[in-house]
Amino acid sequence: MSAPSPERRSMLLLVVAGSVGFASGVFAYTIAAGLTGSLPSATLIAIAVAGLVAWVFQRRPVVPLVGASRGLEIVAAVATIVALVQLTRLAVFMVDSSQPRYSFFPASDWEVHHSCVSAYFVAAQAADRVPDIYADSLYSLPQHDPQAKRKPRKWTSTNTRHRS
Repeated sequence: MSAPSPERRSMLLLVVAGSVGFASGVFAYTIAAGLTGSLPSATLIAIAVAGLVAWVFQRRPVVPLVGASRGLEIVAAVATIVALVQLTRLAVFMVDSSQPRYSFFPASDWEVHHSCVSAYFVAAQAADRVPDIYADSLYSLPQHDPQAKRKPRKWTSTNTRHRS
């Protein structure tokens, strides 16, 4: 396959740099929101990171752009758009868990409330003070009937938000 024309290469580079910059901005937003606890600050940081990454990537691409068929470029563009939309939706849910409509499977209550990371967090906090980090009592709500179905502790936005 031949190399793209200079005009087409310039357009491809702009689209790829913009996509990489946008994804970097989304990552920066979630990190900044967690560290600062301020959504306006996180937004400004994300915009700055997205712009900087896109600018750097356009000036010095990490991967050389070689010729590809028009069909492959269209499929790649559509896949990139879908991935960026999903990434952005999940970022909203990660920053504000009271927005389950942005989770990966909004209709699934289990998916909305389950978090392996929260179990790791609980285990890490309990490791030096309990003999068994696998004990159900760490991850379940207290209940009177030991034969009853387990009631898991819920990971809510009130105990996940960064407090400044």
